[in-house]
Parts: sequence; C-alpha cells; structure tokens
Amino acid sequence: MVGMFDYDLTGGEVIELYYGPMDIAYPLLEIEANTDGSNQITVTYESVDWYQSPPVTDTLPIADATVTIDGEDYLTDEDGQFTVCLPKGDYEIAIEKTDATHVVDGKELPLLVRFAPDATITIENSPIDKMTDAKAGAWYYGDVDWMMAAGIMNGDSASTFGIGKTIKRCDFVTVLGRYEGIEDSDSDHPAASDFIDVVESAYYASHVAWAVENEIVFGYGDKFGPKDDITRQDMAVIIARYADSAGIDLPDGTASEAFADDAQIATYAKAAVYSMREAGIISGKGNNCFDPTGTAKREEVAKIIHYLLNLK
Repeated sequence: MVGMFDYDLTGGEVIELYYGPMDIAYPLLEIEANTDGSNQITVTYESVDWYQSPPVTDTLPIADATVTIDGEDYLTDEDGQFTVCLPKGDYEIAIEKTDATHVVDGKELPLLVRFAPDATITIENSPIDKMTDAKAGAWYYGDVDWMMAAGIMNGDSASTFGIGKTIKRCDFVTVLGRYEGIEDSDSDHPAASDFIDVVESAYYASHVAWAVENEIVFGYGDKFGPKDDITRQDMAVIIARYADSAGIDLPDGTASEAFADDAQIATYAKAAVYSMREAGIISGKGNNCFDPTGTAKREEVAKIIHYLLNLK
C-alpha cells in the first residue's frame, strides 16, 4: 500500500504507485513525465482470471476514476488516462473511492478502488527549463513557469521565452483564449473573423473570434491590429471585460488614487485602469504614472495573467 513516500519525477521517467487493497484486482496509478512539461496519468488494474490454468493476468484501464492532485479532481477517460501540466513543485496525489466493474470468465464483477493514502510526487521537469533567457530566481520566473506548464504561453522560439520583448495584441488575446480551452486555429481548423487583418488560418484567429463573441475585444473598426504591441490601457480594458465574462469580481476602482498622468488615459479605459490598480493586477510605474500608451513585456503579462487567474 502506498504511504507518504516521496518520488522525484523528471522528463522521460515513469513512476508507478500501487494502490490497495482491492477485491480481486490491484489498481496501478502510473505517472509519465513528458519532456514538454506535461504529465500523463494512467490508472489501470490487473485482472486475474483464476478459472484459467495457469491463471491469466491482464492489465486493463479504469475509466471514470477520479484522481486528486493537490485538491484538484481529474477524471480518467476510457483508456484510464488524462494529461495534466504541472509546474515544478511537490504535489499530493491520490485515487478517490470509486466503483467500477471488471469481467472475469464472462461475468461482470464489482471492482472496488479503495481510498488510498496520499503519495507525494515532485515534478522536476518543466518547459521553462529549455528557455535560456528565463533566469531562475528572477521576479517573473514562477509566473512564466506556471503559464508555460499550463500550456497558456509558449516561448517565442524553441529555446527562448522572449524575456524583455513586447507582447502583441494577438498573443495577449491568445493567452486568455487558451485558458478558456480555445484551441489554436490553423489551415485545417480556420476561424472566421470580421476583421480584415486577421487571417483565418493564423493560430490566434480562433482566440480573436472567441474574444469578439464574448465582447472582450472590438478592434479598430474592421481591423484588429493583431501584430500591434498591446498598450497598457488596452490591456486593462481587455482584462476587465474578460473578468466580467468569466465571473471574476473586481473592484470598481473608485477608491484608487488618481495617477499623475490621468489626463493621458483614454476615457474608455479609465474605469478599467483604476479597477486594475485597486485589484493589484496592474500597478503604475515610477512617479505615480500609469503610462497608458506604453507597452507590456511578455514576462509582465505572465505575472499579470497568473495573478488574475488566481482570483477565479
């Protein structure tokens, strides 16, 4: 029976946690650490047919099993699997009690997966490991690590995240869309848009379409400006609209002190800017200035969005 044991898991490795006791079958939870930072979880059991001589053992998946990782529940598919992206760190993992059946000699018998003590696993691989420009210990490191491990942000190349680079409007909207489960579009899965500058096969087209549908973005007339650097005030507006659509309660900003450059903040953005400040999502720069038309760096966006999503 698995107790409170520690397991270190790195890319390409597999650990097996045997849970028990069980009636007739022995459940196995297998965790495979993929090199891209995702972790494939497989729950199976060994079914022994004692009516055969010698007895025949078969490994079969446990579908619809609930696996709890640090309080989050995940359900296995028909192959007994699910994939989860976990940043580096320690996680408590267990199989919750569930009822299932298995077939022995043509007879369907109860399969009882009993509640097992937690095991502690340590995830040591993460996509950020390949990013040569992301420095461990930097103020942004944990946020970039989480965003990449969750599949919300990618690097701007196979080996760099793009630290210090500005983020485009298309990529900012893509970050939010991916969190909401919107798949990237491509030539096989194009996404139509009313914007004349959004190519239907572009990876961000589906996210722009989702954002328009949910009244998160409106663009500039018939253009979206996908490759424009997003401004700080537009970032605030988009976050405020997203929060409203996602049911995230944010302060109205009326209690916030005015920025020194308040006169430069566009009228359409003022409420959102002060809401972001009061919520602690986007703060000002030096000398109590917000810099509304300034741009945002990719690592800044990772920190901002990670903070926002923690409010859900």
